[in-house]
Amino acid sequence: MRLICYTRLGQPAKALTTYQRCRHTFLSHLGTSPSQEIQLLYQSLITDLRTE
Repeated sequence: MRLICYTRLGQPAKALTTYQRCRHTFLSHLGTSPSQEIQLLYQSLITDLRTE
């Protein structure tokens, strides 16, 4: 998934944008949020950014 790739490439802004797009798509087309795994990855990225 792009979120993981961008994170590993050190491009957190692109990773965050990708998550937001994914979340919007899931909510608008499926009426649900991304999986817990994806949400945890997002939270981990946010935490990492705050500690830098």
